[in-house]
Amino acid sequence: MTLSLLAVHQGGGIGGAPVSLLKLLAALDPAEFQPAAIFTEPGPVTAYARDLQVPASVVSTGGAFYYSAHARLSLRSLARFVRTFPGAVQRAQTRLRRERPDLLHLNTSVLLAWAAAARRERVPVVWVVREVLGPSPRLRTWHAGFILRHARKVVSISEAVRRCFPADGRVKLVYNAVDLADFRLDLENEAALVRAEIGLTPHAHVIMAVGAVQRPKGHWLLLDALLSDARALDVAERICVTGFRTDVARVLAAADVLVFPSLEPEGFGRPIIEAMALARPVVATDVGPSRELLGAEAGVLVPPDPRRLAAAVTALLGSRDERARMGRAGRARVEACFTLGRQVTAMSAIYHEAAQQSA
Repeated sequence: MTLSLLAVHQGGGIGGAPVSLLKLLAALDPAEFQPAAIFTEPGPVTAYARDLQVPASVVSTGGAFYYSAHARLSLRSLARFVRTFPGAVQRAQTRLRRERPDLLHLNTSVLLAWAAAARRERVPVVWVVREVLGPSPRLRTWHAGFILRHARKVVSISEAVRRCFPADGRVKLVYNAVDLADFRLDLENEAALVRAEIGLTPHAHVIMAVGAVQRPKGHWLLLDALLSDARALDVAERICVTGFRTDVARVLAAADVLVFPSLEPEGFGRPIIEAMALARPVVATDVGPSRELLGAEAGVLVPPDPRRLAAAVTALLGSRDERARMGRAGRARVEACFTLGRQVTAMSAIYHEAAQQSA
């Protein structure tokens, strides 16, 4: 029996969470699953879904509960949630009633309205939690409890996320994945071309950070680090902002070091495993799941301090052998822990279990 799987993601932009979702949906066995995706806002992610041949549409809904390590709850956002929640539940119910999926995959912790609608329509939910929940113990307990009550299966994408829930075995760990067909080691052969496109000389040291420019992601920490040691790092006149890129693997392959300078806990940290897949060493702040993803050999962990960050980057740039050693370790760790095949196998089993529980 083929299961119809409807996945909902909050927003319409392209980032780690929707990319991880769509790569998973595209890789599922069509003999087992018939996947489709809904996004709550228009944006470039629907074109990306089409490129992957995943049916996608937009259903505009409010009712999102924005509260996590990166999104603190304010009176205004709480009032907006309370005001828009009933209408969002109704719109989600209407769509679920029309689609009648066998399973609903919720792709972020904010989708409370869709979970409430699924309960009313008796559609079993697999809820993938991608954020470290917010810091207030009372609100975190309520939020985690809502998720557990409304889902047949709850999946965390890191131990950092799983620790937000009771340690009773109900939350399964399934890491995000890298498609090694995209993140190929031979992309290094294009490094000189990519550097020329960006405007860098062929032999320049390239320190790269990947991600949306948001304070919790630490871009200003990285800039402070680079400028605090500008002479050693030779970057005073060499900072380049590429803007949005779809060819992340190709650009990352041109880097000497990937810096992941988070100030607040990420739910995962996709650029870390992408750099590791391309055998690029990583310097990351020891915040959230960075230590969990890197393991012992694939990079350097530092506190969120600009001088410590600059010193770690400078040391790596000064040792080609150490960069190569860390790169090999990172690639091996990705092959062992973060492949798309492993993720597909784990999530397929969870989907089937959720469907059987509802039968």
